[in-house]
Amino acid sequence: MGSTSSLHRRGWSSRTVKTTWLGNRASFLGIGLVTVAFAAAIVVPALEANSAYGWYVAHGCAAIETNACGTHFATISRGHTWANTVGFLLLLFPLVAGVFVGAPLIAKELESGTFRFTWTQAAGRFPFELRRLVVLGVTVVACACVLGLLMGWYVHPFEALGQTSRWESRLFNSTVLALPAWTAFSFALGALLGVVIRRTVPAMAVTTIIVGGLLAYAGEPAEGTRGSLTTKLLGFFPATARSPRWLGTTFSGPATRESFAPRGSWLVRTFTETPKGRPMYDIYASPLWSRISREAGGSVTLVRWLGKHHYTFWYSYQPASRYWTFEVVLAAVAAVLAALVVFAAVRLLRHVG
Repeated sequence: MGSTSSLHRRGWSSRTVKTTWLGNRASFLGIGLVTVAFAAAIVVPALEANSAYGWYVAHGCAAIETNACGTHFATISRGHTWANTVGFLLLLFPLVAGVFVGAPLIAKELESGTFRFTWTQAAGRFPFELRRLVVLGVTVVACACVLGLLMGWYVHPFEALGQTSRWESRLFNSTVLALPAWTAFSFALGALLGVVIRRTVPAMAVTTIIVGGLLAYAGEPAEGTRGSLTTKLLGFFPATARSPRWLGTTFSGPATRESFAPRGSWLVRTFTETPKGRPMYDIYASPLWSRISREAGGSVTLVRWLGKHHYTFWYSYQPASRYWTFEVVLAAVAAVLAALVVFAAVRLLRHVG
């Protein structure tokens, strides 16, 4: 018992952690450079956008319009496109962590045969590999947390002015909760595939396919009617309310100050309900459209005709109050899956001769 306890302590001493860093310094330096590059791409334009937004708010530009207000609004707007681009590119960070840090971590040793030497040291194979997984995993997750915080600071002016929405997939999946969660899962999956495949390049390729596919499928959590994984998991399907105006085709997007949906929510879709209570999500594709257009005429007359014949207009939306619930659930599920994947990887090591 005493011997086991001693080995456990030795496996997690500051000296062995330092040895882990030295043995994997290429991975640490690589992920550090990627983090710095992303941080620079965020901080530089964010300083300009937040400075302009601070002036805009301090001078009451939301209520009045002056030339100076227009100038600062234009400054903020210039950063909007770049913010969307960075938000999309930031989703590559979990992929980088899984493909270039997680997948080669154990696969490289199994492929080269060096595990026969490293696993005969005092700590043993399990404490040695678990320590590497934990130290590197904590590092990449910490870097993702920093980038998530910076991204939230960057997009705040655009969201406040209704130019973008945190519900959009590139922003929803790059927050201080979601980005580290995706990173932890990607890193753990890469390590597991390295143990299973035992070849570095194939493990990296499979990790790219799986993680890339999951990130592409993630989408906006607000898309309850289109099968978002998070929405199905929670059962938080969109709320429905009467619309004050008619939109003939399905519309989705952020609810801004100009929208009839509650501010900060995500407008999932609009639809027209027939007098018999049947929803028509695209009235133009309805068999009734030829009759409606023939009898109604122009667009103004069309709305009156629909109202006169007891057609009603509705919209479904995800309330703003559900946003962080979605975020927490996504992060919790990804964290649990990452822990299970790490456990599976360590367990599989017992079958490696």
